[in-house]
Amino acid sequence: MRPKKVILLVDGDQARLEVTRFLLRTHGYNVKGLQDGREAIAFFREHVVDLVLAAVDMKPMKGTALAGQLKEIQACVPVILFGNLNWAETAADAVVDPAACSPAELVQRIKLMAKRKTGPRKGIWKGKSAHISTVST
Repeated sequence: MRPKKVILLVDGDQARLEVTRFLLRTHGYNVKGLQDGREAIAFFREHVVDLVLAAVDMKPMKGTALAGQLKEIQACVPVILFGNLNWAETAADAVVDPAACSPAELVQRIKLMAKRKTGPRKGIWKGKSAHISTVST
């Protein structure tokens, strides 16, 4: 049996965090949910993560700033931001507008992006991401 993909879910809204975590766990993902960008960076440095899903509207650290810092640590891990934002303005690999995306579509997009992780499962890569994918609708 293949190990579950690890998703780091970061969202300052506790209710939305719990619903999204439940949705992803029911689809077989191992989900670590955090409410703060600084905690997410610390977790990201210490653990193997296959994909990051973060809210744009977090406080005090916005999702865009979090994506940039995570890409500096390990550029090969896909980062998806959810919220209303132009993906070209971020270091994220994709942006999803939850108002225009059903939960089933979100899971499909996560499956696609989790498969795109490049590079080693361990270690640190510095530099920019080699792939950019637009998934906003």
